[in-house]
Amino acid sequence: MYNLCILTSHFYPVKSSCSSLFRDLIKSLLNENFKITVISISGTENKIRIISTNKIKYISIKNSHLKSKNNYLRAIGEIAAILKIRSFYDKKDFPNFDQVIVYSPSIFWSILLLKLKKKIVSIKLGDLYPKWLVDHKIINKFSLNYLFLKFFEMLLYLQADNIYVQTKKDIQYLIKYKKILNFNDGVIYNWINTKVLTEKKDKEKKRKYIRFIFLGVIGIAQDHKLLNKMIQFCNEQKFKSSFFFIGSGTEKEKLINLTNKNNNVFFYSEMNIHEVDKIIEKCDVCISTLSKNFYSENFPGKILRYMVNNKPILAHSPNNFFLKNLIEKHSLGLFSSDEDQLFKNISLIFSDFSSFKKKGKNGLSVVKNNFSCENAKKILFPEI
Repeated sequence: MYNLCILTSHFYPVKSSCSSLFRDLIKSLLNENFKITVISISGTENKIRIISTNKIKYISIKNSHLKSKNNYLRAIGEIAAILKIRSFYDKKDFPNFDQVIVYSPSIFWSILLLKLKKKIVSIKLGDLYPKWLVDHKIINKFSLNYLFLKFFEMLLYLQADNIYVQTKKDIQYLIKYKKILNFNDGVIYNWINTKVLTEKKDKEKKRKYIRFIFLGVIGIAQDHKLLNKMIQFCNEQKFKSSFFFIGSGTEKEKLINLTNKNNNVFFYSEMNIHEVDKIIEKCDVCISTLSKNFYSENFPGKILRYMVNNKPILAHSPNNFFLKNLIEKHSLGLFSSDEDQLFKNISLIFSDFSSFKKKGKNGLSVVKNNFSCENAKKILFPEI
């Protein structure tokens, strides 16, 4: 029996791309010889809660500031919740884990890692903290806040045997630390459980309006002002369009306020994947945006959701050659790295929608070949 432990900030009952990522991995491992412990700070109670089955143990506690707009409060909430879990661990008899998988961006899991009995530590990096905060001008490099966060980042890397990033570009960030801290590095792309997916065919319907959908977090990185510009551009050009936003985020309220006079914009809270897929199926254009301050080649989880539904993507990401190559190589949609091209792409969709809707038809096939759980498992568990 392989004892696996997963440390993640977002899991049940939070609905997010991170939560979906590990839910899919766990589902794919259930028929194999694994015993899985999931430890999360996305619980619903201020005290430790445990849910157990024969193969899974879920340990959770509430981080009261999990969705706070204030980065300081969110960090304090994470540290407090993880310290409570560490105290709980001291009082209980936990197994010696064969592997602990840590999902960053939370760098404070390093506090708990010091206590866990484990053979291997593997870290899957999402956003690179505190680099992300510096890039977005939230904190200054070498400020006290930066140095405080840098300490915990290094403490996390110090305990790692393997560190995996989202794309090859981010390997460059790790090189200087790898030489000192002696860990293995590599790339694990975001994944999805493809075994439960079926091919979806677009139902030919004459559209009165072209429907845009944006899935997931609306935060600083997603550039809510640019999303508003896209909506206003369509309205000013008198394009018959509607926009649907599903998810949460620190900038969602700002976008709602910016668009409150537009009757073609609709906002929904997070919902289960099956409901999300039903809405995606009824939409025509799937949006993904990243701000010009996002220097890492981020691979947004929403992209995979769009792809498995065989829907065309409208992507804007100024510093992301990985995403550009993925979309253009497989004809998944239209990509832009500057705003002028983005608005040209939007105009192209309306002027030649019949050509645009042909894109993305092989999305599920691309996912199965490149971004399945099976691909991730080969890297995470090469000995099994």
